[in-house]
Amino acid sequence: MTILDKIKEKKIERLNDARAKISLKEIKSMALDTVTPKDFKSSIKKADSQTVKLIAEIKKASPSKGIISEQFNHIEIANIYEDTPVSAISVLTEEDFFMGSTDILKDVRKIVTKPILRKDFIFEEYQIYETRAMGADALLLIAAMLDKNQSKELIALASELSLSVLYEIHNDYELEKALSINVDIIGVNNRNLKTLQIDIITSERLASLIPKDKVKASESGIDNPSHVSKINNLGFDAILVGTAITKSKDKRAKIIELTSAQIQR
Repeated sequence: MTILDKIKEKKIERLNDARAKISLKEIKSMALDTVTPKDFKSSIKKADSQTVKLIAEIKKASPSKGIISEQFNHIEIANIYEDTPVSAISVLTEEDFFMGSTDILKDVRKIVTKPILRKDFIFEEYQIYETRAMGADALLLIAAMLDKNQSKELIALASELSLSVLYEIHNDYELEKALSINVDIIGVNNRNLKTLQIDIITSERLASLIPKDKVKASESGIDNPSHVSKINNLGFDAILVGTAITKSKDKRAKIIELTSAQIQR
């Protein structure tokens, strides 16, 4: 059983508990009773600028690193992200392996005006409504967890709810799937979710295969100016950075370091 299988198994248990407390009918009503989501896609699109956008993540732990910061304070981090050159904010809501929660995202929503990406392991319609209800503007879908039909159905529902979708891939097969269902935003995860190994070569290899009309982000393993400059020069619109910022003693300085590296050649 891979780590992805283990996460999904626990997530199914969590979803059963959630549905017992709040029914699908109730979560639908809650979702429609929230403000219209912000435009995540536009916020991370590079446009004519040569500056790759930064999606900064709020993440306490991960399966590969364990607890990333013992002094983790999501309120403090959210305030820093709001006041620095961060284009969008990713919030982990997976409880068992990343120590995230929906409450963390709700707290962040009260603080920031920037678009929020809910980062979790989503494979059911209940989770799409749940995402809108908690105040997120976008959600992550992982190609490795979904077949083509599941992907299409979840993306269609997200679109109905005005939620953007970051569709995450790791290899050529998953990219082919993404293109066949015409996703708008493609995230290239440099981490293999089955082995947890990271290699930025993944972004380098797949970048040229992604059509220019797609918004594309590079995720995982980006932690210094050299990485950022390389990703920028590959034509990516955005980078998603979590661990490098979370573990930094001076998060503001780390953000400035990463965002100012983009014009280097």
